[in-house]
Amino acid sequence: MKERAYAKINLCLDVVGKREDGYHDLKMIMVPINFYDVLEMEFAKQTTLELNRDYLPINDKNTIVKAIHIMQEKYNLKEEFRCRLEKHIPTRAGLAGGSADAAAAIRMINRMCNLHLTKDEMIAASIQSAKVDNDLLEKLIYKCLIQK
Repeated sequence: MKERAYAKINLCLDVVGKREDGYHDLKMIMVPINFYDVLEMEFAKQTTLELNRDYLPINDKNTIVKAIHIMQEKYNLKEEFRCRLEKHIPTRAGLAGGSADAAAAIRMINRMCNLHLTKDEMIAASIQSAKVDNDLLEKLIYKCLIQK
């Protein structure tokens, strides 16, 4: 299965506080853009992640791997996944590439495992894996849902 993980741009951004986990609370007006990473996932004997960029982590520091582990734990999934990410969104550029990748993994697991999760349930899992706010993840999840 293949899924696009769309980037976003901020039209405006306000840092409104610092959270206990070290991340910041943000208020923003953002727009998803037609620029994306491509994530492929299939069932496997063990979870692995392949990347087209060698500077990105393939362990629990990667938002895709975090998302998989969160979904496995939260929904008692025994399935494992072979993942391949074709990375186009620049890292640390404020385009939400890691968050978009985590949201794409969650959407795919939802479909592959027939979980029938609501948008709010997918957002809750995304927040745990990507450490970003509800508004951004709702837009990242919604962007893909409306394109089906």
